[in-house]
Amino acid sequence: MARLDEGGYRDVTPVLAKSFNLFSACATGITTGNAWAVLGGGIIASLYNGGPPGIIYEFATASFFYCFIAASIAELASAIPSSGGVYHWATITAGPRYGRLCGWFAGWLNGLAWAFAVAGNCSITGSMIVYSYALYHPDFTPQRWHVFVCYLIISWLCCFTVMFCQRALPLISRIGSFFIVAGFVITVLTGGYSDGFTFLAGMLNGAFAIGAIDCVTHIAEEIPDARRNIPRALAC
Repeated sequence: MARLDEGGYRDVTPVLAKSFNLFSACATGITTGNAWAVLGGGIIASLYNGGPPGIIYEFATASFFYCFIAASIAELASAIPSSGGVYHWATITAGPRYGRLCGWFAGWLNGLAWAFAVAGNCSITGSMIVYSYALYHPDFTPQRWHVFVCYLIISWLCCFTVMFCQRALPLISRIGSFFIVAGFVITVLTGGYSDGFTFLAGMLNGAFAIGAIDCVTHIAEEIPDARRNIPRALAC
């Protein structure tokens, strides 16, 4: 019988180094699905769309239902750990008759979702950099093209990092997760729950902030014992 690897492929020799461990996978989930930064970047939009009192309930509701989505993804990742993620699962679970069709649509929709998510986060980060600079330089007048230039620089830096610094990705994830968790704690302590925390949580779309919950499944072939560690990382 042909040997099957963890991803369900036949007679495949692994080519990716197992550079991630469970802690690195959890850190990747925090840094990639960085809800805290996204929430902070969407404050202005939230104020014009229902205000923070209503949006914070949307965020809480989205978080609750995403727990069920995470549980479903964890079950799929445990049975078929694959960096392809949704298109691989859709192809297999839909059966031989509809598998390729479902996998094709799942793959393209997921690809578009990641493209828009990356663009959205780079844009938010660019806006933060420009307006943070303007905050400490009163004579500086921010322009839209300033944000666009920052957006391009951040996008290409991220691209080159993934392409040429693959071994450094686990360390980058750990450092990023530390600053994110520390920033969350500091913001809550200094802002409190009455205004600071509520305004940071007030976002136009709560689901966008936590919609990248499947991100850790895409390193399934770079983490040892993916059948166990990917569900654990999703739970974290």
